[in-house]
Amino acid sequence: AAVKATGESFFEPELHRLRGECALAATGARDRAEECFGRALEIAQRQGNQVIVQRAAGSLARLQTDRRA
Repeated sequence: AAVKATGESFFEPELHRLRGECALAATGARDRAEECFGRALEIAQRQGNQVIVQRAAGSLARLQTDRRA
C-alpha cells in the first residue's frame, strides 16, 4: 500500500522478500514465502537492482533446498 501511495518502488522487492521471510518464520507458510520471494526476484530483476536480486535468489534457493531436505 505504501508503494502505491507514494509511488516509490525502489524498496518494493525487498518488502516482498521480507514478507516471505516473515511468513516462513511466523507460520512456516512455505508456499506463501516462495510466492513472495519469486515476486521480489521478478521486480528486482526488472529494476536492475542486483543487490536485491541476490538477496531474493538466496532466500528462494534456501527455501527450495530446505524443502528437499
